[in-house]
Amino acid sequence: MAQVQQLQDAPPVQVNVPRTNRELSTVPYQDFYVGDQDPITWLEDIEKAFDANMIPDNRKISVIVPKLRGPAANW
Repeated sequence: MAQVQQLQDAPPVQVNVPRTNRELSTVPYQDFYVGDQDPITWLEDIEKAFDANMIPDNRKISVIVPKLRGPAANW
């Protein structure tokens, strides 16, 4: 009985689990077509999606290139 009480009175054990830099796909990426699309607005939206999806800087190009369409894909 004393051991049970001792366990109940003990502070909770802290477990240090390292945070992983795991990419998400919560926010979709918009396609970019050259034309009447505003490139600045598109870039701002893409940056917000990168932040929400936790995309590291070294992966941004490879993540977004498939979203370039038409003449934009040839840049």
